[in-house]
Amino acid sequence: VKITEKNPTPKKMLPSPSIFLECHPISNLDDLDGVIQYPPSWVDRVEPLIPRARTVVQNILSDCHICHDYKGGYQADKYLHYSNEDILGNGYPFYNWAQIDIFVYFSHHLITIPPLCWINAGHNNGVKVLGTMCFYARFINKKYVFSPRFFFDSCDGIFLNYTWTEKHLINTVEAAKHRNLDVFVGIDVFGRNMFGGGKFHTCKAAEMVTRYNLSMAIFAPGWTHETTDQSDKFFEQFLNKDSAFWSSLWPYMYTHPISKYFTTNFYIGLDKKCYNIFNQQPQLSKFLHPREITIVPDHQNIHTLCNKCSCIQAVTVSSRNSCLITKENLRKSLEYIHHLFVCDLEIVDNTVIYFLTKNVDHSFVALTITILTCGVNNGFRKIKLLGARKDNPLNDASILEVNPSEATDVYDSIKNKYYKMVEEEPWVLRYVENKEN
Repeated sequence: VKITEKNPTPKKMLPSPSIFLECHPISNLDDLDGVIQYPPSWVDRVEPLIPRARTVVQNILSDCHICHDYKGGYQADKYLHYSNEDILGNGYPFYNWAQIDIFVYFSHHLITIPPLCWINAGHNNGVKVLGTMCFYARFINKKYVFSPRFFFDSCDGIFLNYTWTEKHLINTVEAAKHRNLDVFVGIDVFGRNMFGGGKFHTCKAAEMVTRYNLSMAIFAPGWTHETTDQSDKFFEQFLNKDSAFWSSLWPYMYTHPISKYFTTNFYIGLDKKCYNIFNQQPQLSKFLHPREITIVPDHQNIHTLCNKCSCIQAVTVSSRNSCLITKENLRKSLEYIHHLFVCDLEIVDNTVIYFLTKNVDHSFVALTITILTCGVNNGFRKIKLLGARKDNPLNDASILEVNPSEATDVYDSIKNKYYKMVEEEPWVLRYVENKEN
């Protein structure tokens, strides 16, 4: 457990990012020679790519990669600030890393180098972050142009254009043969000449791609941010719009389990005041439902949300995003189970789990955390971290119930880390320590 001061030093705010060092693309061959000879100093700050879990929770079999071209690229994300520094601004954050395999940073330069914040955010989630080399058609001699096959046979995968039809996909499956998952079908969220029209109809294209067991390349997901009106409620509106968009794609994606121990308060790298992808934290393993679906433009057209569970919602707490578990549309007398995190963790030695909750109506709710474990003999067992004490907790081959731990030095250490939340705000800290190997 990391111990912090009761009153830590305030974050340094960067009011004007124009004076700081930046990540740059390479626009010509002379610059390329210079970068090769003298690499930029920020390469030493690149985080290693963490290994991902060996298993995935599949909704479908296809892979997915995101291609990012927010306003041409190199906006607020280009500045080389540190995690304890914030930049004023409304940059675009991507945070659904568990559902994608590859992140491509694209801009209209000869060589696009992904900014450091995107590289580290992807690597911390086990996602490869790629740049691009852009050669426009006017530079290519016609005699060197070969056949949607020559390029495919010479590379690891191919990104198809957006102006496809179902017939094109049928032909593609035939041509790709056993390499169907190496074909990334282009999906333009802006909907330019796209099957289904893009925007909140992007799910129609995703459904068609998965029907033919091909991979997806989702282009310009920053549409949810770029087309949100600037106002005092910009952050809340973006959060609802982005949640609605990704929730509509949920049935056509799958999830990589979290493979390392983590702490999170769900920060996405953007709040009402600041932009900081460097400080982004792990998210739930499922997409959140928008809290206020009625304020999302064209929400009535998001058909896939109609019959989806809306119990876990994206909300704004103070100036930041968080998640809300609600029973407002459910029967109050029943207990409900919500899947929050998909993990593939090796639990060894003593393990401490803690979580903080706050009830919006200031009532007391005994939230129980259930962990599904697999033992050395491949036998499954549920461990229930009880929200309230139980006189005779169960302990058998299939289930272990654990009461909340009494106050100890470990508890006090955790409490000190969140002192203000626990002592001055209505947050409840619950902590469980398992001392069995």
